[in-house]
Amino acid sequence: MSNATDLFLAEAEGFRTLVGFGHNGEPPYESGNCFGVYRQKDTRDDIISGAVTEYKIVNFNASNLDALLKLGLTWPIQCKLLAGRTAIIHDPRIGERWYSSRYCETCCPKNLLPITQVQRQEREVMRGDRTESDTFTTFRIPFRPPEFP
Repeated sequence: MSNATDLFLAEAEGFRTLVGFGHNGEPPYESGNCFGVYRQKDTRDDIISGAVTEYKIVNFNASNLDALLKLGLTWPIQCKLLAGRTAIIHDPRIGERWYSSRYCETCCPKNLLPITQVQRQEREVMRGDRTESDTFTTFRIPFRPPEFP
């Protein structure tokens, strides 16, 4: 159950990454660009002056947000704060199929990732497919298949 103090209403989209995702078929899409949101209580002047906090959304992608807005979803959109400036879309108007099945591993701090994602990352490190440091992560592509796929 959500703590009411963790919930907030987002009124506007903030940043958006510009990775070139090519989508086939109809939404919802499993992957897409990341984005941030501003809280409803922030004013336009606050946003322009930089006096507001922008929250990174880690469980939703911008392509799905765009599709839902075209289908009639309206702002504000309910969100839930995870910690710091990291949040998730948590709106009962949105059906489950639109939510990402995992948190964005680029935008989400590792300590907030679901345990299943952390464990997969650990196995990638053990296989030599992933190397992590304090400042970056590198991947060996193509990934080596597990011995018992």
